[in-house]
Amino acid sequence: MPPGPSRPLSAWGIHGQLWWVDPDAELVVACHSVGPAASDERRDAEQDAMCRALTEASAAWGDA
Repeated sequence: MPPGPSRPLSAWGIHGQLWWVDPDAELVVACHSVGPAASDERRDAEQDAMCRALTEASAAWGDA
């Protein structure tokens, strides 16, 4: 589980596949991917940042 204030559940697959669930935020993110490299640290870091940004942004969605 990635470190941080929320406690998301995540699964990281090869070629950029990702499953992220944050029960506290009531958010699910699924990425289906066919990236050129099976493993890519930069891509993984960018996807982690994306999921965290979506989790943060989702807090305001109920107010819209």
